[in-house]
Amino acid sequence: MTISTLKKCSKCGEHKTRGEFYVNNSYCKLCDKLQLSEWIKNNPEKAKIIQEKWRKNNPEKIKVRKKNWRKNNPEKVKVAVESWRKNNPEKVKVAAENWRKNNLEKYYMNDARHYLKQKFKMNPPQEIVEIKLLQLQLFRIIKEKSNE
Repeated sequence: MTISTLKKCSKCGEHKTRGEFYVNNSYCKLCDKLQLSEWIKNNPEKAKIIQEKWRKNNPEKIKVRKKNWRKNNPEKVKVAVESWRKNNPEKVKVAAENWRKNNLEKYYMNDARHYLKQKFKMNPPQEIVEIKLLQLQLFRIIKEKSNE
């Protein structure tokens, strides 16, 4: 007893391999997708409700899809981020200020490293960065006290 490897699509009439059909479906995958696209076009409200329900019930799948898309499209991500930053300068400023407040040590460390790199045109040793970090912290404290 042999199983036929070809199946006829009841929509387009073409003979295709069983892999080109969804399980228990008489339409091939291509025709099924075309039919779904047509239905979405003719029923946008219903389609939107179904899509929103799916998104609500599948947050992990969405997270994985978005992560994979960002990984596979770094140039598009870069352009989108630059565009958003350009169009939302106030939000960027607030986000940067919040990050600074919540990550003071990292901020000071990056500031010290950047200062030393600019000044000496090389990556400074960690000990020097830590000393410069302390110096910058003291300068900021003095400045804050003088502004009070």
